[in-house]
Amino acid sequence: MNETNTKTIRFPAHAGRLPSLGIAQKIGAFFLALLLIAAVNVVLVERMMQKSDSVADTINVAGKLRMLGQRVALQTMNHGNGVGAGEVEVRQLMRDFETGLAALSDGGYVFGMYIEGLSSLHRTRLDAVREQWTVYRRSAHQLLQEVGRYRNEAGSLAAAAFAARGSVNMLMEDMASQSTRLLERTETLMNGILVDV
Repeated sequence: MNETNTKTIRFPAHAGRLPSLGIAQKIGAFFLALLLIAAVNVVLVERMMQKSDSVADTINVAGKLRMLGQRVALQTMNHGNGVGAGEVEVRQLMRDFETGLAALSDGGYVFGMYIEGLSSLHRTRLDAVREQWTVYRRSAHQLLQEVGRYRNEAGSLAAAAFAARGSVNMLMEDMASQSTRLLERTETLMNGILVDV
């Protein structure tokens, strides 16, 4: 018959064996492991919250640009109709818009918040907003100049004032269409920031 020839190798009983742990040491090790897991969890959640706050501030600034673009149009048209705060407020709103746009591009403090500049991933959308802002700003400046000219001529010659009023109305229509385009581009930027987080 076939016999299996196996030899058993025996190691000393204490070799390779850890000293026996009592129940207190096992419970202590378990709680130490739980403490370590909890500490890692707290650090991760804190970092995620900081990132979330940073993204929220960036979206707030982009939303503020959207609102400022609409406000510039409203105040400029009100100024053209002789209502509202006037040219000084419009120019301040335009400076606020440019400050916010620069902060989105380069980072920094704006509107009481610190934001980091947008990554190159958002550069195309940011450039589209900047390009539309240039056209929009030019339209606002033309309207403000034409309103000033209209008001100067209104007192002197009625026919010249009527012609200037027609020009003001055309510029208001242009301003409204530019405002719509700026609104679309700032919304696209905001949506891009939300999607690409």
